[in-house]
Amino acid sequence: MSCVHVIGVATTRFARHPDKSHKELAREAVQGALADVGQGISEQVGAIHFGSCTLHAWGQANVGGNVVLGGLVDEGVLPAGAPIFNVEGGCATGAMAVHGARNAIAAGDCDFALAVGVDKTFMPHDLAAMKGLFEGAMDQLDPQVWQADLEAAAAEHGLPY
Repeated sequence: MSCVHVIGVATTRFARHPDKSHKELAREAVQGALADVGQGISEQVGAIHFGSCTLHAWGQANVGGNVVLGGLVDEGVLPAGAPIFNVEGGCATGAMAVHGARNAIAAGDCDFALAVGVDKTFMPHDLAAMKGLFEGAMDQLDPQVWQADLEAAAAEHGLPY
């Protein structure tokens, strides 16, 4: 088994950030992680694993990592030739991005990989859409199952559903 090490990390401050876009949040985290590693690593990144669950609610239904990180690629902060793998796994999306980056290195696909996760769930301008983000994680193919559970829980507490 190949030995893989995490050599740089960064995060944005955990908050609602209604004034920042997904691109701004990703930029802050990516630049922070690259700065944590030091000079010369960004051009050696051979794979990028990008995770997000909520971009669809902001109008980006597909290829989120390519769009969110596109400016960083255009500016040469991230290499243009590195594939961007988009992953989504509910509350485990960030862990899936890290897992994918680790596996790319362990498999010998690249020497350096980047894992990026960014989500925004606070939508003060559209509370119904914000509620929809969480409902969207529920089974939409057979919604009667979870709706019945919620109706029963509400009735148990004397609340309407």
